[in-house]
Amino acid sequence: MNATNWSTASSYCRQKQGNLVSIHNTIQNNILAQLQRNITGFDAEFWLGATLSANGSWSWSDGTPFDYQQFQQPYDKGNVAVLDSRDRLWKIRELSVARNFFCEALVLTTTAQPVTSQPLVCLLVERQPLYNCKNGWQYSPDTGYQYLVIYDTSSTKAQAACQAQGAQLASIHSQAENDFITGLCCENGCDFTAHDHMTYGWYLTGGFKQNGSYQWIDGTPFDFQGDICEDDGNGSMLIVYNYDTNCHRRNCGRGIWEFWSTFYQVPPYVVCKKK
Repeated sequence: MNATNWSTASSYCRQKQGNLVSIHNTIQNNILAQLQRNITGFDAEFWLGATLSANGSWSWSDGTPFDYQQFQQPYDKGNVAVLDSRDRLWKIRELSVARNFFCEALVLTTTAQPVTSQPLVCLLVERQPLYNCKNGWQYSPDTGYQYLVIYDTSSTKAQAACQAQGAQLASIHSQAENDFITGLCCENGCDFTAHDHMTYGWYLTGGFKQNGSYQWIDGTPFDFQGDICEDDGNGSMLIVYNYDTNCHRRNCGRGIWEFWSTFYQVPPYVVCKKK
């Protein structure tokens, strides 16, 4: 890796039959930040293969799905991105600035249609940790939509995080869809703490209550209602529980809905949905 502008860095990687790095989960993000520090001996920004199109959507130069992001807000001006190893967040930069870079090997794929991954290997409920979820976009043949579970965002920024992936917070229109979303992650027990806020696993969706009626943030009809164990009024967000029914928290068990007005900074699971 050497300090140069984005275009030169990208051309160099292509000459080596590769691309500027793309990142698809928190583990990769953290490893690359640490690698930058280990190689140079200091924290700094380095180029990613992320580019911003004229229509405002992000993509990877290697053609892989843009299914994960860690952009710092508010956004800076520019149309390419760097990873800053100091805070492990992505910053938007202009093409012409000089930054270090990594190249990754070019991987060719023949799978155009997203497919549901193999079933999760789940421990017993009382031993199952949070964040054991299917990675990347998961396709449901029942609904024709794709779903993505993301972490490391706040409740108030969750919709923006989904929109950065070309998606919306998930709406739910059938019991089959509710079951599919619930099955994206392993069931949690009653004694696990996510970050420093939550003791149970739950999914944040795009449901909310306004003027006494339930609505979806993506504008689709509210034509299905799951079993609701709690509804604390207008402004509530819809969460779907992922923990063991035996926890007996107001009878909210796995797959059960609750409209909740409390906004925790870091929900365990955010579910995005797109075609």
